[in-house]
Amino acid sequence: MKRINFLLFFTLIYSSSFGQKIHFTDSANIWNMYYVNGGDDVLTGYPVVNKYVGDTVIHGITYKTLFCHGTGFHNSIAYVREDFVSSKVYAIYPIKDTDTVEKVLYDYTLQVGDTFNSGYDKSIVSMIDSVQINTLWYKVWHFNGSSIGTIEGIGSLLGPNTPLDSIVSPEERGHLRCFINSGNTFPLSTKIDYYFDNNSSCISTFGVNEHVDVKSVFSENTQLSILPNPINKASKLVLPESLASGMFVVQNIIGQTIVNSNFQNKKEIIFGDKIKLPGIYFYRVTDNQSKAIYSGKFISN
Repeated sequence: MKRINFLLFFTLIYSSSFGQKIHFTDSANIWNMYYVNGGDDVLTGYPVVNKYVGDTVIHGITYKTLFCHGTGFHNSIAYVREDFVSSKVYAIYPIKDTDTVEKVLYDYTLQVGDTFNSGYDKSIVSMIDSVQINTLWYKVWHFNGSSIGTIEGIGSLLGPNTPLDSIVSPEERGHLRCFINSGNTFPLSTKIDYYFDNNSSCISTFGVNEHVDVKSVFSENTQLSILPNPINKASKLVLPESLASGMFVVQNIIGQTIVNSNFQNKKEIIFGDKIKLPGIYFYRVTDNQSKAIYSGKFISN
């Protein structure tokens, strides 16, 4: 018993000294993507953010709710859970899978030569290597000879919903520009894909000669507030400052757009009377001048 206790103590000390490993279902994860329309031309693309917005229970099982949204993008919801015993991540896409059947999103046990069948496409593991993130090592899987990897704990560099998400058209290609965990952007020891190292890739070019800090643009702004929340007919969104020109969008939990309006010279937006049904809703405000995106959620009873 003393030997077992000593080993447990040593294990705890070892993991505390070198940090906790990143897990795909960590609520503190944020994936900042950039999608391009045909090829790799960033001048014709658009930014997309993926992050967890709470939990949901389906068939008695608790899932993390992964919300994907961005300007010009078809917002989507995925429900994911991670099985640490089998080393697999499972997901349900309510837009695509109306019968709420979960499928394997990531399998960390795959070996070279194994075939991964997502139900949408089949891929063969061509190579496995590793990268170091914050003193710890993570496996990287490459499929079908591609240099683009799937990183243990982070997911595919084509997007965290890949390979199950077929909502994005084949002409569009996603690139992970910046992965954030608990507000930190740990650099990778090796660059993966064309640029991704999470060190310099969090600064990217969006549009012609427009240099943007990806981490700050997509961060949820804590100065925004909805009063009151849960909302009533008089509820309003209070912005941190008056915006000369912007767009306000509200969507429900299955991605349906409830409010989509442009505004000018606003610091407050009254919208409560437009929400007719109870539920969880997500809002996004885009500043047309700075391209900053503010987002959050609210409840309607």
